[in-house]
Order: sequence, then C-alpha cells, then structure tokens
Amino acid sequence: MSLPDNLKTRIEDTRITYPKREHGFTVRGSPFTCTFHNPVNPKNVCETVCTAEDPWRMFGLRTKIGEDYWKVVGNLFHIEDGGIIDTSKISFEVAPEYVRVYVKEDCSATRVAEFVQALDDKYGVTVHFTDDADRAETN
Repeated sequence: MSLPDNLKTRIEDTRITYPKREHGFTVRGSPFTCTFHNPVNPKNVCETVCTAEDPWRMFGLRTKIGEDYWKVVGNLFHIEDGGIIDTSKISFEVAPEYVRVYVKEDCSATRVAEFVQALDDKYGVTVHFTDDADRAETN
C-alpha cells in the first residue's frame, strides 16, 4: 500500500474552492493523482467504481474523452444505518496509468479517502499531491 498517513488532511488541503476576491472570484486547490502500480483498462475502472455497492458507494456519469481516457462526474454516497444520508460531488479522469481526482468544494475528505483506499485495495495505487510551491504558482 502506498497511501500517505495524512491522506485525509492532504485531500482537504488540495480541494477545489472559489474564494471571493475584491473583483470577483479565484480558483484555489488542485487535483491529486493516483498512479496505478500496473496499467489498467480505463473503461473497466469507470464501470467498476460507478456502483452503489461497497466499497465504491458512488453514482457517476462516465464519458470517453479520448483514446484510453475517460472522465467521471459523480456523487459519493455517505451511508449510515443502511441509508444514504448525504452525497459528495467528485470528478476524476482515468487513463491506463493513473486517476486524476478533483475534490469539489463541499466534498467529504473522509469519503474521498475511503474511495482512494478502495482504489488501492482493488488496483494498487500510489498517491501524488502537487507540492506547495507548484500550487502557489497556480493561485
């Protein structure tokens, strides 16, 4: 397993937000990447993870955006006592070598961390975050 001990905190730190500025808004945050230990079929990954079943608990719309490149826009379900109590919007892109994850403003970092853990359990991934210097340049 190649997940950082502080995965949830790192997800919180990179979430996409839209802070207000004096003259409008700006975009803060950045996606993070989960690199597969072995290449995968992106379409099969999308079909596998877009299910309400454990461990994925997700509804997602899949779109092919290039050869061996897919995008998913969806909701991660928060389930308690067998019922959905909330959802978190997430989007990600899947290529044979990686998944690039965009954590939306109100998305639960806990649910995203669970999703990444499930990716690691199923496919084996290493998580990469944009370092703070690179992120500062895009803000």
